[in-house]
Parts: sequence; C-alpha cells; structure tokens
Amino acid sequence: MPKAFLILLVLGFLPQVQAYCFMMGPVGYGVCSDDPESIRYPISWVVVLWLAVVITYGKLLYNPRVHLLVKVVLFFLSFPVSPVLTPILMGCHFIERRLGWQRETMDNANSPQVGAPTASPLVKLGEFELDTVSQSLHKNGKVITLEPKVYQLLTYFYEHQGRVISLEELHQNIWPGQIVTDTAVRRTVSKLRSALDDTDPQNPTYIYSVMKRGYRFSAC
Repeated sequence: MPKAFLILLVLGFLPQVQAYCFMMGPVGYGVCSDDPESIRYPISWVVVLWLAVVITYGKLLYNPRVHLLVKVVLFFLSFPVSPVLTPILMGCHFIERRLGWQRETMDNANSPQVGAPTASPLVKLGEFELDTVSQSLHKNGKVITLEPKVYQLLTYFYEHQGRVISLEELHQNIWPGQIVTDTAVRRTVSKLRSALDDTDPQNPTYIYSVMKRGYRFSAC
C-alpha cells in the first residue's frame, strides 16, 4: 500500500508523463484516438487522487471494521472502474478463502492439539477441564459441548493467556478471510463466558475486558 501511493506521488510530480487511453462507455481519459496527432492529456492530480481512491476501495472492500457507508462512497468515487473491480475482488477473495481454508486444515492436521503437552486430551482450566478431542468442557461430571468457533476462541485465549488480545487479532485468527462484525465477535465471547460460568463483568474469573483494547484470558 505505501509503495502504491509513493508511485502515484512520483507520477504527480512529473508534468511530462502522459497517459494512455482508458475507456468505458462514454467515459475516457488519455489518448483516445488512432490519430497520432491527437491531444495528449498529462497525468494530473485529479487522476492521482482518483487512482488513490480506487486503491483504497480495493483495500477496504473486505475489511469488516470499515463502515458500509464508507465503502459505498468509495465505490461511487471509483467510477467507472469500480463496477469491474468489485467482481474481480470478490472472485479473488473467494479463491483466497478456499486456499486459506485448505492451508488452515493442513496446519491443524499436522500440529498437535492445543494445550496437550502429554498424551492426555484434557486441559486444566481452573475448575474446568477442556477435552480437546470432543471439544467440550467438563466440570463436576457436567459436560458442556462447545460450538466450533467458541472452541477455537477458547483454545486461542488459552494459548495466549496473560496478554491483551484485540478484536482485530481475533478477526484475523478465528475468522481468517471472513467478513465478520465486531458484534459477532463479542457475541462469541459472550457464549464462551456463559460456558465458563463467567458472566459477572465486574468480577470476571477467566475473561477480562480491557477498555478499548480487547480481552485478557487467565486460566489460573
């Protein structure tokens, strides 16, 4: 991203740089004629800013933390390229999700279960025991089956306990390549708290909310 903006800035400072023709319907810019004597339009700051908007739109299209209104505004500012760019980005995103899912599956298959330094599938979490085979919690003979994302969240918290984990980090590691809102992430954290009987925000036992930073997990 910084390199792209640097290139645009360099082009903006070169008054002799000429643009080829970009055409889509009635809209065109540059040398749009077969006549070699036709007028050549230098790349101006208007074009530089327009290219910057197009790049920004492409970067932010699948960012779940960017408001939809911002994406819509960038979409219209990126005309006439955005109607073509959007389906291309959607196709690339789909392919990345598929490839990312395959890599994630292979990594999980080749790596040991989290928190299992011994042959036992049970991990001690305070008053609970986490069964990494059945993906369930056990306490005093009671079995609590966890949803897949809740289980992933718990194991990630356990692996990184003691430090603050931001919402952005959870987006990238629990929902990689997926469009998920912060509300959905907080809802999953709430489900995990309910499973751990950790529902008192004033006196948390395992999951501590850190103001404007994220969450901190402690299994002690």
